[in-house]
Amino acid sequence: MIKLVGSGIPIPFGCIQNRRSFLGLNNLADLLCSCLEDPAAAGETFLASDGDDVSTPELVRRIARALGKPARLLPIPEWVMKFGGTLTGKSAQVARLCGSLEIDSSKIRPVQRLEILLIIGMPNTCLKTFSED
Repeated sequence: MIKLVGSGIPIPFGCIQNRRSFLGLNNLADLLCSCLEDPAAAGETFLASDGDDVSTPELVRRIARALGKPARLLPIPEWVMKFGGTLTGKSAQVARLCGSLEIDSSKIRPVQRLEILLIIGMPNTCLKTFSED
């Protein structure tokens, strides 16, 4: 997605209304350290996220902002994308793109000490990925 946004090609995600949970690498590392140190975490299973769930269009906007580029989002209705997916045999991929993937990470909040929100961690990730070309 970072490379696609960085390319400047218009992206037809403008009408997608979903929510996505993300977990930055720094937050994952901090979470693992917190779980090792906190006896209450022993034997527990946690679903972790940064707690800053965003839609696909908002993710594109944040990536574009981090790259210093415009977010070229085309307002294509979801039904058009799903119809196109059906015609091309890509309906499963379109469903995954348009659907939500949001978790409830409230159980981890008492254990997790540091939260680097997606909006803060995004620029480093984008610049690193985009510069690898």
